[in-house]
Amino acid sequence: MAQRTRRRKNLRDTTPSQKLLLRGPVLWFPYCVLIVDRRGSTNRRAANTSCVSTASGSSFRTGSRSPGVDGFKADRVARQRIPVLNRQTEDLRLPSIVGIVLCCFPNGANLFDTTAGLCQPYRGRQAAPSTSSKSETLARLLLVFIVFALPVRAAANLQDFLNGLMQNQKGNVLVSDPRTGCLLAVWNSREAFGAAYPPGSTAKLFTATAAMQEGLVSPSEEIFCRRVPELLGEPFHCSHPAADGPYNLASALANSCNYFFVRLSLRISAAQLAHWFAAFGLGSPPGQVRIEADDAGKARAALGEEGATLSSAQLLLAYSAFANRGQAYRLVRGSPHGRPRAATKAAPTDPALIVRLRPETLEVLSAGLEGCVRFGTCQASAVEGIRIAGKTGTAAARDSSGVTHAWFVGYAPVNKPEIALVVFLERGTGRHDAASLAGRIFKFYFGHSSESRVIPAKLVLGERGGAGIQLVGP
Repeated sequence: MAQRTRRRKNLRDTTPSQKLLLRGPVLWFPYCVLIVDRRGSTNRRAANTSCVSTASGSSFRTGSRSPGVDGFKADRVARQRIPVLNRQTEDLRLPSIVGIVLCCFPNGANLFDTTAGLCQPYRGRQAAPSTSSKSETLARLLLVFIVFALPVRAAANLQDFLNGLMQNQKGNVLVSDPRTGCLLAVWNSREAFGAAYPPGSTAKLFTATAAMQEGLVSPSEEIFCRRVPELLGEPFHCSHPAADGPYNLASALANSCNYFFVRLSLRISAAQLAHWFAAFGLGSPPGQVRIEADDAGKARAALGEEGATLSSAQLLLAYSAFANRGQAYRLVRGSPHGRPRAATKAAPTDPALIVRLRPETLEVLSAGLEGCVRFGTCQASAVEGIRIAGKTGTAAARDSSGVTHAWFVGYAPVNKPEIALVVFLERGTGRHDAASLAGRIFKFYFGHSSESRVIPAKLVLGERGGAGIQLVGP
């Protein structure tokens, strides 16, 4: 009890800077990045202890008595010590941020010893009383607030951003790390995992995969779009701009050409189409796949209008398998904070889905999905400097109301995916509504939005093993 009382008294007697250290690690610790490698730490010790005396010109170590100086008269010399960075400390990359911050407070420099000598206190010497005025102290506190408090507000996490984005929307969103299946953010998870809807044009990826894998189409084959498929009529007319020339498989996928895919469906049997839908994990509850054998039934299934329903989670898993070149991991809830760019460190379990695809299929269709974002129906999801692959879908509601559901599903960066997402809206179109929301999520994640979080830093190794700081950018 007495020990606890003394501890409380000591806490009351601490200076503001000491209280910052004791009570405020949540504020300063995430931003105080210290890079210490084996050689760097040795060099820091050398920098801290190697000093010269300007009074006598003799060198000595900190804490020892200088030759020719009697007793504690060495203190007089110690006041004139100048830290020396010798040749071994040339790769000292970063002084302690903590020490710099403590210098903002009266007597703060006496609490922390920076390795570059910015705020170096002298051992064995009483600190001089502070002469800072109240205005100077307030100014220093304001500086610390700007350095710490504002970035904390700016560092809104991905889940918070998604909550605000979907506040007035009816639908669901899943954002995952396709490398592990870790969910980074979720909106309306019950519906995302439990409700099934027609996939719309997002199903064209599976139709194109079936045609490629079964050898029914060549990547270089071209078909002129005549806008209205003869088999299905005007309700299924193409919505993309008039084409200057014929489409091949990749460009037809990028522009979501209904005419091209209806023609393609005539070459694929219902069994083949059902097989490749199932290969991507579709057909199990809550969704189902029942493709009619007649040409019109196959054509509507190939466009994602009839014959198949799926949940957002199933669609995300299918596209994640394509992003990972044939395998996807079970979707699991990640950090409760949903921090952006926070890939889980845990090794993924065995893949929940494995699809064996030829390299040519992956190459051609990946180009089609990337083209969809660059110049096709997904342009609203584009982010400058980031290679994004995606597909939109617009499907008629099953209640015959005439309204349409909107889909977007995609991943980025194309060459090394670290984020995959699916957006479903109960009312809207894929091109204008779902893709636009997806674009805002991508921009936030990759730091291209005014609402984005502060870009974190990571440790990198320089030449010859020297450690340094690098911002994690796109």
